Amino acid sequence: MIKLMNEIRSYILEQLQFNDDRRFSELNPGGVESSHLTYHLKQLSDDGLIERSGTRYRLSALGIKQGRQLYPPVTITILLALQDQKGRWLLQNKIYYPFIGTIGWPSGFTKIEETTLTSATRVLFEKTGWQAELTFRGSVYVTLLQGNTLLYKTLSHIFHTKTDRQDAHCSTGEPDPQWEYVSKPDSGHYRPGFKELWPLISSTPSNKHVWEEVVVDLT
Repeated sequence: MIKLMNEIRSYILEQLQFNDDRRFSELNPGGVESSHLTYHLKQLSDDGLIERSGTRYRLSALGIKQGRQLYPPVTITILLALQDQKGRWLLQNKIYYPFIGTIGWPSGFTKIEETTLTSATRVLFEKTGWQAELTFRGSVYVTLLQGNTLLYKTLSHIFHTKTDRQDAHCSTGEPDPQWEYVSKPDSGHYRPGFKELWPLISSTPSNKHVWEEVVVDLT
């Protein structure tokens, strides 16, 4: 893992972790001279962590992987497959790179001291403000690549419920989830991996559990 040399570079990487790309001025934490900021951007570029396109900067595949190293090599998450009586799914806009500008099912990390169901109940409340009886529907093991670069691996436990509530409010700083019909799961509207998981989640009979390993390449 490449060591971050100071707070300026940490700030730059943090901004690019939560935004698809940024202009030079948007990467200044404040009070940093232009020549000084240019130096740190060049160092990050030389380390292969960021890329420049015209006047904008974004994370490289290595930079994305670097950000994921703040988490365990394989993360364990809860994926909430919530459906209403009209057949719509509760989906949430994603704010983390490389998924910015796409939507997908609400999800969140498990905690080591929690059971899987306790984690799912907590994530449901954090993402929607709701309490509901959740049913475990199975798990998917997702490997995310960008070309030959491994970005991360995630084991997602899927929980399902049906509800007609309309007042979802997220408390984690992410946008509030919204009910949507899913018509073209392979479109760029949905986060990478959505089209692979869609048939598993939407079509598997309720009396069967999902188990699948999925590889998603962003290139």
